Amino acid sequence: MLTRRQLEILIKLGEQPDKYQKAKDLAEQFHVSLRTFHQDLATIKKELKDEYVKIDSVSSKGYRLQIIDMKYYQSYIADLFDDYFNGYQFDDPISRAYYILMRLFTTKKSYITYNQFLDELFISKSTLSNDIKYVKTLLEKYHLSLVSHSTRGIRIEGYETNKRIMILKENISLGNQGLLKNKELSEEIRNIVSDVLNIHRYTISDVIFQSLILHVELALERMIAENYVDQEEVESVSETWEEYTISSEILTRLAKKYNIELKRPEVLYLSINLLGKKNYDEEDVISQELNDFIFKELAKIKEEYSIDFINDLDFRIALALHITPLLKRMKYKMQLKNSMTFAVKQNYPLAYDIATSITKGIYDTYGYKVTDDETAYLAIHINLRIEQNQKIAEPKRILIICPNRKSETLLLRQRFYQRFRNQIQELYITSTYNFTKVNPEEFDLIFTTEKHQDNDKLHAIHINYFLEEKDYARIELALNGIHDVSQLRNYFCEDLMFFGEAENKNQIIKLLCEKAEYKYSLKNLYKQVLQREELEGTYYGNQVAIPHPEQMIADDTFIALAVLKRPILWCGEDYARVIILVCIEKNNAKALQLWYFLSKLISDDNIVQKIANASDYKQVNDILMELNGLQ
Repeated sequence: MLTRRQLEILIKLGEQPDKYQKAKDLAEQFHVSLRTFHQDLATIKKELKDEYVKIDSVSSKGYRLQIIDMKYYQSYIADLFDDYFNGYQFDDPISRAYYILMRLFTTKKSYITYNQFLDELFISKSTLSNDIKYVKTLLEKYHLSLVSHSTRGIRIEGYETNKRIMILKENISLGNQGLLKNKELSEEIRNIVSDVLNIHRYTISDVIFQSLILHVELALERMIAENYVDQEEVESVSETWEEYTISSEILTRLAKKYNIELKRPEVLYLSINLLGKKNYDEEDVISQELNDFIFKELAKIKEEYSIDFINDLDFRIALALHITPLLKRMKYKMQLKNSMTFAVKQNYPLAYDIATSITKGIYDTYGYKVTDDETAYLAIHINLRIEQNQKIAEPKRILIICPNRKSETLLLRQRFYQRFRNQIQELYITSTYNFTKVNPEEFDLIFTTEKHQDNDKLHAIHINYFLEEKDYARIELALNGIHDVSQLRNYFCEDLMFFGEAENKNQIIKLLCEKAEYKYSLKNLYKQVLQREELEGTYYGNQVAIPHPEQMIADDTFIALAVLKRPILWCGEDYARVIILVCIEKNNAKALQLWYFLSKLISDDNIVQKIANASDYKQVNDILMELNGLQ
């Protein structure tokens, strides 16, 4: 049977069937030596049935997976997952750790001795000691502890609610110890929950329904094993609430069917869980407090991203309807899991960044830390609204703020018309002292030849009076945006690239920031990027990290790139090898389109792998030139 790593290697090969991948690249991705990778591959080959799926190799190209029968392959992968998570692999340290957790979670509060684990796992004392250390690290994330007794052994201590959260989030299979693995029984639980919700006409989405079923099944599993939620772990809710009535009916039916005792804290816990999953109506939730919060966040988005959602009433309502149950889930520590988080980050990076800004506001206002998974759900809503608000490019009404006298602005006017005549509907130039006579709301774009704080408030884009090529590029971007992924080449430059090794995340961020600060005369870029890292991780999958400043502080849009020989730990358990420092110029909404096209680059495994193997600017530039055909 395959280990977790071997299973992941097989899945990785299956993501691009019939395409060769080099052993060296794959070994680096899985942080193993070439020898270990080849051993894993040999084991995988033995498991496969050649008439349905097989691995072949060409010395100059690498390895590829040939899927002969796709239906069989998909079923085979699903069976491997089931076998892995239900039958632990003792030659895999991660699998051993989860086996230890499973045994500790199913012991009915008793201890398990070290000798028992040694006999069950067939490992040495030193190996077990290392496994126990890893188990302790996992438990700490959920405010649980591993208590050791000199003669009795070890057991998990902490709130039952935290234990259940860990079991669900870490996908800890209860294996043969589980009492509800019978599919007919699981279906009966589903029917009971569905029936009670239907009787009360209580509406929840399909995704939320699936999540609720998991919580009910686990609650029943734990109660059968005599592991109950205590009163002190949950806040009391009114017994007149609909959620309490529904939870009581569901658990009463199940308790009667399985002949177990039902305690009130269990009803309270399920009530709170259900409360965080409810579909709310507009009149239920949009309190003045919430409305004020949303208005403040949308004003912040307009200020930071030059995207105006403030007058979009439908979006404000949708945001309120999403945030209300989210606040309840956070209050009761029941945030949702999201299997699409990395896909959302890769495909909608701008929307994800805006969602992160809102979650920072939630933390500042309500004191709740939003998970990456919940942030991704919020980003999906935001991206939908961004796409709906996209306008076809049309001639613009342009205002230029310039301190020169009217007779001295003819050159500037001529240069604008000479380069952008077809994109200009009207061009109006005013001096600073005459600005009060102008209504800036009547213009689509505002440029200024002087740097002044008041101009930033107007989202005026800075240009030089004597236009240079970088000014033309800035104007072009503001007028037309980015319309092709190949235009990303314009924002990479040799001065902002690094190829080599780094000891850690902060070192490489500082190196790239210093290069950019020197080239663009910037201040506080490094500080701004670190502030964004503290807010939420910037790992986007595929060994790619995209650090960027928390606020837009530059007059220029640029990308700095680091390609590392060896991956470095970025956040959690994620390693990054390709570091893309992105800086979007302030006051230019069109510049934000760079995120959209950057998402096409980072979500393409082939392009990312080519960049990871590049050793100089020319190679990177050649790869970027290939982006023309990337759709």
